[in-house]
Amino acid sequence: MKNNKILYFTIIFSLFFIAQNSFAKTTFTELKKAANQPKLTKAQEYKIKRYLAHSNSVTIKTGLKLLLEKKLDKKINKAKKIIANFKIDGKISDWKNTGLIKKDPLNDTIIINEKKSKPDTKKIDDLVSYGFIMDNDYLYTMLRPAKMPTKNKTYHYRINLINQKGNIIYAILWTSWGNYVQEWNPETGNYVRDHYFPDSVFSKNNIFEAKISVAKLTKLPYYFAVEGLIWHEHHNQYDYSWWMPHEKSIYEKYDKASAQLFFEYAKKTKLRINDPMPVVQALTDGFAYKFADKKVKKEVIADGLKMINYANNNINYTFPEQKTLVDNDLEALLTWSNRAFGYGDYLSYYLSNNHKMNHQSYHFMFMDPDRLILADNMIKNNSLYNSSSLSETIYNIESWLWEKEHYRAGLDFLKHLLEHNPSIEETYQENLLEKQNHQRVITKVNGFKIKTYSNYSPTFQINYLYQNNVFYGNCGDVAIAGQVFYKALGIPTFSFSYSSIATGFNYGIHTFPVYYSSNNDKWYNYTKNGNEVYDFAKPENNQPYDVLYYVNRPQIGSYWEHLYKTIDQNDIWLTSNRYTNVVSVEKWQEINEQGYPMADFKNIIFK
Repeated sequence: MKNNKILYFTIIFSLFFIAQNSFAKTTFTELKKAANQPKLTKAQEYKIKRYLAHSNSVTIKTGLKLLLEKKLDKKINKAKKIIANFKIDGKISDWKNTGLIKKDPLNDTIIINEKKSKPDTKKIDDLVSYGFIMDNDYLYTMLRPAKMPTKNKTYHYRINLINQKGNIIYAILWTSWGNYVQEWNPETGNYVRDHYFPDSVFSKNNIFEAKISVAKLTKLPYYFAVEGLIWHEHHNQYDYSWWMPHEKSIYEKYDKASAQLFFEYAKKTKLRINDPMPVVQALTDGFAYKFADKKVKKEVIADGLKMINYANNNINYTFPEQKTLVDNDLEALLTWSNRAFGYGDYLSYYLSNNHKMNHQSYHFMFMDPDRLILADNMIKNNSLYNSSSLSETIYNIESWLWEKEHYRAGLDFLKHLLEHNPSIEETYQENLLEKQNHQRVITKVNGFKIKTYSNYSPTFQINYLYQNNVFYGNCGDVAIAGQVFYKALGIPTFSFSYSSIATGFNYGIHTFPVYYSSNNDKWYNYTKNGNEVYDFAKPENNQPYDVLYYVNRPQIGSYWEHLYKTIDQNDIWLTSNRYTNVVSVEKWQEINEQGYPMADFKNIIFK
């Protein structure tokens, strides 16, 4: 009997050991595949396998699955299948159910010349939809008017490829006098020449369709925007529709970077068992690593290592019943490790001439971890830390930041605000004087002018505050600065933005940071008030309205995109790190006064 028990426990232990090693081996193999088979020494391989085998926390297990980015495998396979099925026959059947078609509102044509008589709307002038996709060899595109032109009728349809300055780089044309590709000067926006590429294919039937060799488009940048356009001067009408930026190829768009970054961190850290930070930091820095140029990739790695070290060794603040940072759940850790916590438009602004993220754009858009040290110094030097109360400490920080901030905003907005609030007269005059004296530009990033009221850079704002004891901006800038201070304390944080919304009406009101209280599992804003809808933001004629709020959540993984939503007849442009919801004014006040439960945040962070 005794021998049977020994045999039984031996078998159970063996099965458990095999299962653990099987899990470790499979996960290691999957991670290497997701990371494009990185080169490892035997010591590095052993260290990583050991970490995978013995780290048993749910946070790490969940994070490792996310590092695989399996959704991107599905996306790339779907994209490749779609491209393989294209026939370029001018028929829409190949494009249906692909998710690539961008619709445009009907009967929205625009008059070209107001001095000429107003024309009757013609269906051939009205853009219905267009589509675009690109691999390493060809770009595929289509355009559909409300009615195809009949034989011998003059027409001009085009797909414009546009750079971040708003200038056309190339235009793909279907016209009554021929099909071809136009080249434009991307710096000046001036027309250069026409190209009739022999290996390009154009077609028309119930749509206009084209297939263009990528190798011939030598000026096409890594990142660009696509615009469908109908231009008919003979009818004095045109119609266009913007589509937000695209990566150059589906292989770049769906490339994985977070797993690659994890291996870089793993090589250069001790990789302690059950330390979640190498996994977490790789998840939130993955898209920075993906879009960085070769030099900046090294900077991303170095900065990620600083964040991992800070989380484990440099936080010297404790609060009653508050968890140590690394003991928090994955969702909270993701908000802390996030270094790009502005409004999310990171990939369509400030890029370098090669349209990758260079040193300038990277350090403007992403928080330099050394700014945590500066924030820590300001917390200590200004006695902002209250060891007995997290909420009091946060209140001290926010109150101090608002004292140091000189409010800046667009003059039209300030003028509207002044009509409802005469007390901001001095602020309005300061803003007006700065504009008249050409003092609104505070810095430049790759030649782009950064104004005092459109900054949202954590690195720049904390530097400026530390050096000048003051900073410029609006509520968004205070929210950016505040989050750096929260992170210096080891407190997870993100920000809310909200607006009043009604049918055809959407007015932005305020942005503010929230902090995570682990002792009651909620996110709070520092005032714990209802963040009301102010009079200046309410629709006229007593129109009923709700609150549209945005959760500025961390970007998780490599896949980043612009999203387009229509909410109550309002066009809302989003990015993949912004979640929206519409609630009643009463519900919004309740969220602010009672806190936002972590359970609710967990439900939306990965949507």
